[in-house]
Amino acid sequence: MPNSRAFRIFADWLVALPAVVAVGVLLLTLALAPATQAQVIDPTFPVTNGLNGHVFLLGDTLYVGGDLTWVGTANGSCVALDASDGHPVAPWPRVQSDFVDNVWLRRARAATPDGSGGCFVAGSFDSVSGVRRFHLAHIRGDGTLDAWNPTVPTSWSPKCLLLHSDSLLLVGGYQNGTGQPLLGAVSTRSGAVLWTATGSGTMVSALATDGTTLYAGGLFTALGGQARSNIAAVDPLTGLATAWNPGADNQVTSLAIGDSAVYAGGTFTHAGGATRTGVVALDPASGAATPWNASLGSAYVNALALAGTTLYVGGSFGTIGGQSRGSLGAIDTRTGQALTWNPAIASQVIALVTEGGVVYVGGSFWAGANPVARSLAAIDGISGVLAPWTSGTDDPVQGLALGSGRLFVVGAGACGGLTRVHAASIEASSGRITDWDPHPDAAIATFASDGSRLLVGGYFAHIAGQPRNGLAAFDRNTGQLLPWDPAAGRPGVKVQHMVIRGRTLYLDGWTGSPYGATALAALDLDTGAVLPWSVNASGDRYFQISSLFALGSRVYILGDFFTVNGVSRRSAAAVDVITGTLSSWNPQLTGWTSAGFPNGGKIYLAGNITAAAGQQVFTWVAVDTVTGAVTGAPLPNVGAPNVVAVDGSTLYTGGSTGTSDPAPYPRTEAHAVDLTTGAKLPWYVGIFRQADPLFGTSSIAERSGEVWLTGDFDKARDAIRHGLAHVLPADGTAPVVTVDAPSDAPLLLGSTYTSSWVATDEQRVLSANLYLSRTGSLGPWELLAGGIEGTSAYAWTVGGPASTDCFLRVEARDLAGNQASATTAAPFVIADTTALLAVGPLAPTAHVALAPPAPTPTRGRATIEYELPARTLVRLALFDLQGREVAMLDQGERDPGRRVAVLDAAGLRPGLYLVRLQAGQVNLHQRLIIIR
Repeated sequence: MPNSRAFRIFADWLVALPAVVAVGVLLLTLALAPATQAQVIDPTFPVTNGLNGHVFLLGDTLYVGGDLTWVGTANGSCVALDASDGHPVAPWPRVQSDFVDNVWLRRARAATPDGSGGCFVAGSFDSVSGVRRFHLAHIRGDGTLDAWNPTVPTSWSPKCLLLHSDSLLLVGGYQNGTGQPLLGAVSTRSGAVLWTATGSGTMVSALATDGTTLYAGGLFTALGGQARSNIAAVDPLTGLATAWNPGADNQVTSLAIGDSAVYAGGTFTHAGGATRTGVVALDPASGAATPWNASLGSAYVNALALAGTTLYVGGSFGTIGGQSRGSLGAIDTRTGQALTWNPAIASQVIALVTEGGVVYVGGSFWAGANPVARSLAAIDGISGVLAPWTSGTDDPVQGLALGSGRLFVVGAGACGGLTRVHAASIEASSGRITDWDPHPDAAIATFASDGSRLLVGGYFAHIAGQPRNGLAAFDRNTGQLLPWDPAAGRPGVKVQHMVIRGRTLYLDGWTGSPYGATALAALDLDTGAVLPWSVNASGDRYFQISSLFALGSRVYILGDFFTVNGVSRRSAAAVDVITGTLSSWNPQLTGWTSAGFPNGGKIYLAGNITAAAGQQVFTWVAVDTVTGAVTGAPLPNVGAPNVVAVDGSTLYTGGSTGTSDPAPYPRTEAHAVDLTTGAKLPWYVGIFRQADPLFGTSSIAERSGEVWLTGDFDKARDAIRHGLAHVLPADGTAPVVTVDAPSDAPLLLGSTYTSSWVATDEQRVLSANLYLSRTGSLGPWELLAGGIEGTSAYAWTVGGPASTDCFLRVEARDLAGNQASATTAAPFVIADTTALLAVGPLAPTAHVALAPPAPTPTRGRATIEYELPARTLVRLALFDLQGREVAMLDQGERDPGRRVAVLDAAGLRPGLYLVRLQAGQVNLHQRLIIIR
């Protein structure tokens, strides 16, 4: 992986700065950024969980190499997973997950199931799939955003919530300013605030209910009109405190309701009138602590989950009842003794839920040796071993909820994904993670291609299950490892840079040379034979090769070295492509080069360069490709980059901490320069890593204005991006939208209709909203579904009232936030079935009926009932949302009357499906949801 001396030196200097100065300068820079934020950070492109060392674009495939073990789609801060296997539910809208001015994190903080496969979600977010939703939203089971859009005070930023009686959304955890509530209730029908409970303190951080009483824990001294110390019970209909008053001497972070006790966890050491560390069982009548005492070794419990007589406890502690437990354990609720259940969890557990013998764990941790089980794991509730279900994430998990066979994961910016150790590939245009998984045993540092093959270099000894010493070749089309193995028998090969000229491959790290030196080699690409070409470079303890490129009859070598082939050359040299003989080309540098590239008869060199050919320079210098003489004006100050990429006349550079500019074009660790004029471009990415002064860009790939960056960072501008960012050009053009109008007979109330549309954009359409007007093309409009991603069709159940002047409108938005809408060209009719049957001569469609599947959602069998007026050719089938037929239910000529088909859904994946009935010229649809 590239090793930047500039990075090391500047990092030492930065650490010595007072922290407040460093942060203040950075925040001032970012505060001035909005005028320059023309580029689009793609919120949908995958992220990784490690430091990425190199990125390489080949055709439409982006290859990534580095210290990653997982790659996942950035699917937002509230993600629904199939609880049985961990696969993300699709479609599902993207709940915002980013920063404001690098300070305030906008994301989901809590979710609760709605009982129909969807969930209510709360937090500090402002939007869902680009649709405005302030801190509260309802995502339906079909993966669309509900029209429910409550208006809540700006100070409300809920971190826990519950449904009560299907009509109240109980939310808590607000920052407590003057007169601000600590607890409140919102109607799930109207969105109105039903009641609030003020108090004294900081927050409510836990809620639980037994159906009649709402229990609240947090950090407060009063709640619901009564003095209460960090734990209270309130009436869920009024928010007024009951007489129950156990008290705790510090924060209560979690609650669980048992048959004979209320269990509370937190950072307290005294609760319910007794000494209890981290967890306590409280009498639900008196509030007194029961004799039950788990004796935790630390008062730091974040989460509780109850299953029968087992209480699962998560947090950050070392022992339970004197037995070693690493942040996660289980306690017998009858005895208070620690059970033998002891999963290997390292670091902090934040959330727990359990169902069906499986314990789902969220937090900030690694689970055993599994490279995917990072911050999220499914664990067998009896044995404590990782279940086959595992789904990693890129950020600490803040909350978990279970319902309708789905696990709702809250707080992280990406969830799900695939195991990819040290290497991955992604379809650049769509962001789809490919099947390529070579699984090398050490990092990949560089890629190259000779057309039909992908060449991989790095530090590995095995790749794709076969021995390969630092160099391997894969078939570009199939992804299969090829027999080509020039480094066989050379265990010291560690290739960091490669360049191809004709049918020759030039590379470094060819032999196990001593520290401070390296051997370069030339290989025949066809046979793998080592050619009679040998170059050696050496330097001090900071020795490195930073770049290789071939130009004309020479191979140019850049880096931090003192000699080449035993002759003095400081940090830049050129050798003959045939013989390896050192040429006379010598820019006579003082300092060292971290990056360089040829362009227009010049070679641009960058690094810690202070002089070239006796002339004083700063960071950048342009030299003649033949003579090495300084030529032309250097590039503007864009820091000392480690990596560069050229796209036509545009130069993109990336480096390590400290290459920021002042206004009007602030940027950190990535820049763009017009090579024709030498001017900096208003291109701002804002690479950054939270709470870490050591960050930067390690590799760049480009294509026609699109740029992919990898490195050690966790955000690009305000978007959370772990180690990988996709930057698109500025986009001021809105999508183009057309909507298909209903083309058959009137839509019948209670039936299902699939609306379709076409939305195109020069970059990509992010999501769409579907609206219905019953009073003409000017509205008013009711939202049928919002935040629709990944499809251009939506099946909706036709509801009342009936109307003869209906229009549909689709509003589409692109990645840059540009919006456009279109309506159906002509009105259509929504009619009641009974009214139609009572009118004169009837159209055939008035006599054909298709009932909704029963039940829906379903886990197993469902019945589909339809009715015919006359003998008719029938085709009844089930389709997924991609339009693929997945089950045939009935087919052939059928007599008039009512018929019933039965679907066994056991073998189908959870999600939304369409039942389609074709009866003669009639087409009817109904929606079916399958859950697990």
